[in-house]
Amino acid sequence: MKSIPFTQEQINILSLNPYTASVSTHVIRFTLDFKVFALKEAQGGSTSTKIFEKAGYDPKTLGKTRMYNVMKAIKREAASARGLQPPKGLSKEKQAEQFAKTDLSKKHTATAIRDLQDKVVQLEEKIEFLSKLFF
Repeated sequence: MKSIPFTQEQINILSLNPYTASVSTHVIRFTLDFKVFALKEAQGGSTSTKIFEKAGYDPKTLGKTRMYNVMKAIKREAASARGLQPPKGLSKEKQAEQFAKTDLSKKHTATAIRDLQDKVVQLEEKIEFLSKLFF
């Protein structure tokens, strides 16, 4: 069964969570910190829904099947010889570094402006999410 794709709005919201390493229309990758947190919570008896809620995720956005499968994968990874591993792909910090290195002068002005506007919106959403989380 295929997973229900995330909308662009959901992707933006999910990417604001500090436990999200990366997210696309069909895939969400979690940070090593989340994996450690989720494993501790699961060992303490929390359900997958409660774990994701405590981590700041909306269970309706992720869906029960996806949450269950993520927790199953985390437990399997923890039990493996290598143990818990950081996610594959670029971290948020590396994505930011890569964006900073982008030579916008080579892009068309309209494209460069749109990229910067998207980045501003993303940063504003992150600030809003973090302020709701901590204040």
